[in-house]
Amino acid sequence: ISACSKTEDSTGTPAPKTGISGKITTADGRPLPGASVILEHTVWHNSYVKTTASTSGEYSAALPAQPEGSWTAKAQVQRSAYGQTYTFDLHPSATDAFNRTHPVVPNFTWNPSGARPAGGYYGAHIDLCA
Repeated sequence: ISACSKTEDSTGTPAPKTGISGKITTADGRPLPGASVILEHTVWHNSYVKTTASTSGEYSAALPAQPEGSWTAKAQVQRSAYGQTYTFDLHPSATDAFNRTHPVVPNFTWNPSGARPAGGYYGAHIDLCA
């Protein structure tokens, strides 16, 4: 009789991980609780998984079995100031697509300024008119 566990199948082969996990921090390394992580399918429109960082800044999310294919991850945090709510994109440690059998561990950092991985910059610009 052969038994299996969550980490092995009946052949003794490690079971594939079917999700991702990581940590979200500020630029100085403090946890960023409440930040949203969105996993988006690279082909199918409106196919996504959303999760929220815990008080320690950690998150995890399981990828659904369907649709199969590749996914990407992004994270955002919202902050309110002067009666407005602002959404800030967080900097990923990895930008490669992943799937159920080849997951990645993207950590995210709130960088208020600097270059974005796909081009452009974090932060805002100011238009000056003379």
